Amino acid sequence: MNESNNTETRNGNTSSPDQEYYRFGGFTKYAPTTNLTTSSVTPMRKYSVMMSRPGLRKQFERYAQWGDPRASGDFITAAQTEKWLKQAGVIDHWNVTAVDAANFFRKVSRDAKWLDFDGWRIFLEELAWRKRLNIAFLIDKLEAAGKPQEQRI
Repeated sequence: MNESNNTETRNGNTSSPDQEYYRFGGFTKYAPTTNLTTSSVTPMRKYSVMMSRPGLRKQFERYAQWGDPRASGDFITAAQTEKWLKQAGVIDHWNVTAVDAANFFRKVSRDAKWLDFDGWRIFLEELAWRKRLNIAFLIDKLEAAGKPQEQRI
């Protein structure tokens, strides 16, 4: 630890006391505690603009309703997410497997059965970062997946 007002992080970087530490997607970002436009603190999100595309939200609602006729489309399960990733071609059984998707889903949901859209976006960002996938390409594939198809036996 430094003797001045700076604090030292695990990787050796220092930050002044007027900065807060944010952990996002496995890397560290620092942001000032006061925002220039407002006094509230907002965590920095790298893909927040890209993740708010309306086509992705519509697809989320379609896959959240898949398999449950009473579902409202506000929450998605791990099985529905896995089906969507498989149909979009994201799960290729080489770089991204169904087990990877389930593990990241469980990590983000903290063992809950469902994720809302905001939590699912964090899951998608974590998956993209950990598996070194381009987030824009991943979102394009998910949007182009179309409606959930029935499984053929």
